[in-house]
Amino acid sequence: LDARVGATEHDRELIEIARDMGHPTIILANKMDKFSAKERGPALAVIHDAFPDADVVPFSAEKSENMILVRDAVFRVLGIVG
Repeated sequence: LDARVGATEHDRELIEIARDMGHPTIILANKMDKFSAKERGPALAVIHDAFPDADVVPFSAEKSENMILVRDAVFRVLGIVG
């Protein structure tokens, strides 16, 4: 999910479909590198508010930021101890 944009209707629909099929949800809040340190908290709060029961991981694909957090979230969902 593009953290600069927030949850779009398309994002909401995809997550609803995944949940209806019984799949766990991890949301990668991408493009976090575009925010200042001060802006990150409020941006993540908007995503958490939209999906309060989802695991939201701040992420930057461009800078490979928080790859360990992404791995850990996937491992948790799969029941793998990392």
